[in-house]
Amino acid sequence: MTFLRDMLVAEAGLERTVATRIADRCVEAIDRRYFAQKTADAARPAEGADRLLLPERPFDPFAFGAVALLMTEGQHALATRLTQIKRVEDLHLLARSQRLAIEPSLTRPEDVRTAIIESADRRISARRRAAAG
Repeated sequence: MTFLRDMLVAEAGLERTVATRIADRCVEAIDRRYFAQKTADAARPAEGADRLLLPERPFDPFAFGAVALLMTEGQHALATRLTQIKRVEDLHLLARSQRLAIEPSLTRPEDVRTAIIESADRRISARRRAAAG
């Protein structure tokens, strides 16, 4: 996704937010087309032909930066993005990978999402305090 976004910014001269939105849509369309087992958008195999199913794409904890998204687009945008992550293990992986301090014993997705948002907000506040001197 980062590759597509950067290419849209550099080549098409799009604003970073717009480029990110377009890149997200492209990745989602590719995922639906090639990685989903049964979706309406997926190509239908010919009658009687076996459809080649590729393995599910592994979760990418760096598909978006939680702190950057919170800073640029706000809490609602981050919450919406985190809602797309369904597995608690993936939410914990995102937090660990992006060095967001959350309680490892959290087991409900809603609680982990809230903890990620709070941790990202604390990081932004700490940066602002450090910058203020």
